[in-house]
Amino acid sequence: MPNEGLIASIQNLAGTLISIFQTRLELVRVEIEEGRQHLIRLLAVALFSIFCLCMGVFLLTILLIVLFWDTHRVLVIGLMTVAFLAVGSAFWVMTLNTLKRMPKMFEASLAELLRDRQHFVNK
Repeated sequence: MPNEGLIASIQNLAGTLISIFQTRLELVRVEIEEGRQHLIRLLAVALFSIFCLCMGVFLLTILLIVLFWDTHRVLVIGLMTVAFLAVGSAFWVMTLNTLKRMPKMFEASLAELLRDRQHFVNK
């Protein structure tokens, strides 16, 4: 009856592999859910912040133009334009750098799968 022991061993191995795979899928699901929640929260705050900043900058620009209307209106408009372009460019570069440094998706799941593969290959 050595075949029964071999069949039972194969069944145990299959059950173990399925269990490992299920655990890894659950880890991927958790990572996706956390990433989604973080992204939604970040977008909501960023959009509201951008709206408020744009309104403030717009009103400040109008205020400065009105204050200097009789004397240096063209100079103020030019300076404000240069300032907006400089700040916008700086934030664009910061955004690109942040995107480059973002962690890769599913990094933890891939690391676990690699450890599992190495564990089974080395046995």
